[in-house]
Amino acid sequence: MSNKLKELLERAELWSEADVAELDEVAREIESRHTGVYHLNADERASIEKALKSPLVSDQDMEVFWKRYGVK
Repeated sequence: MSNKLKELLERAELWSEADVAELDEVAREIESRHTGVYHLNADERASIEKALKSPLVSDQDMEVFWKRYGVK
């Protein structure tokens, strides 16, 4: 690891939680380019689990949607 990167990571210890989370996300994206594997963070995993458990839109709701936008 380069000295510049080591120094940056030391300074990052003083950053806000949001900034550290953003750095983590970017670093994981870079790592995934090298490994070909993307690892979900806790928020991404929770969002996917929630979406998989949620019901699909009913036919009646879709009819309302299509009529509202003039498609049907």
